[in-house]
Amino acid sequence: LQWTSTLKNWLKAAERAASEVLFFTGARRRDVEKQERLPPDGRQQHAPKRRRIELRKLNELCTGCLEGLSKQEACARFGKELDDRLKDPFHNRFPGARGEAYLDLVLRLHDVVLMLEQERNPVLMVLDPALVRVLLAYFDGSPVEEMPFLHVPSEQIIELQRDEAGFSIQRIDLSSSSVAPLRCSVSRVNIHNHDQPVC
Repeated sequence: LQWTSTLKNWLKAAERAASEVLFFTGARRRDVEKQERLPPDGRQQHAPKRRRIELRKLNELCTGCLEGLSKQEACARFGKELDDRLKDPFHNRFPGARGEAYLDLVLRLHDVVLMLEQERNPVLMVLDPALVRVLLAYFDGSPVEEMPFLHVPSEQIIELQRDEAGFSIQRIDLSSSSVAPLRCSVSRVNIHNHDQPVC
């Protein structure tokens, strides 16, 4: 993650406007590292305004047997499964006992959505792109079949604000980079940049 002055300014404004800012993260070590890379809390250490809430439900999408494999290894060993998954990523899981599909994420994030709807303080979430797609689809009212293909830039603040209709969405760019998806060809092991994300 490349934190910029834009993110620092956003955090300062949120901390000035609210009694506290909640920071929701997953429970893995890499999630803790994301918090450590945030700009420091704007207040004194004895009275911090930023409170971290660790939720396993916010762990990144489980890629099953692909965990720890390079893109080349994943395509070589599971090329057909990955191409099948691209056809219906909402229902088709990654190969392996713990592999997940977007439907699994929807079920996993149900309680998190309820928490977000009830929370009145600002909430900062640094999440895996797949989880961002699920939350965006819910709050934006996107059809579930479009959910796996929503564009999620990797360096962007997506701000949800309450309004009369429910929630409005504002996007604040931090850089021009975006998530590079993976697509495998069954006939020849290859990696292509493609508009359809696997993860």
